[in-house]
Amino acid sequence: MTFEGLYIGSDEAGKGDFFGPLVVAAIAVNDETVDILKTIGVKDSKKLSDTKIDLLASVIRQKIPYDQIVLFPKTYNELYLKFKNLNHLLAWSHAAVIKTLMEKTGARQVLVDQFSQEPLVEHYLKKKGLDFDIKMFPKAESDIAVAGASILARNAFLEGLQALGESIGTSLKKGASAPVQAQAKEILEVHGKELFPSIAKVHFKTYKDLISG
Repeated sequence: MTFEGLYIGSDEAGKGDFFGPLVVAAIAVNDETVDILKTIGVKDSKKLSDTKIDLLASVIRQKIPYDQIVLFPKTYNELYLKFKNLNHLLAWSHAAVIKTLMEKTGARQVLVDQFSQEPLVEHYLKKKGLDFDIKMFPKAESDIAVAGASILARNAFLEGLQALGESIGTSLKKGASAPVQAQAKEILEVHGKELFPSIAKVHFKTYKDLISG
């Protein structure tokens, strides 16, 4: 454990995926709930199958205080235009879920998986007038609270991606690789570019290349 006693772990999913939402999730843990997370096998979501993530997320939501923000592409794209910077949008989202959990649990210690060299989450928490002790470092999913948050975020991302795919009658691919680019081209040919702001993150190079090609 990074902190003694009650603390919050926060993580995100979907920031590198062209299709689907951006999700930020946080959980609050203490010595007792850390033991629960260890018992059920919580670890970094990148090391777990989608099926296992679904099972663990269900248990975490039942037993652990949590909050999450799911920014579907329409909202995400509008916010990106406002912030003009993904790290600021991420930090604002982290601060929002952390604030909710602080108010719900009284936790003041916070651990966030580091995504920027600047203290952006700290900046947005200070703007909310909160008193806190924050730590950020890369690969913070090695901490069980951040790992639990990563599972919730990944689960909500996968569910959001599936829902968006079902809305247009296809199974949307994860990531932003060549198969995603090929799928985006097929969708463009069938639906036109007007659909993309509601299913994809349109500031990605994937979209710029698609419409310029």
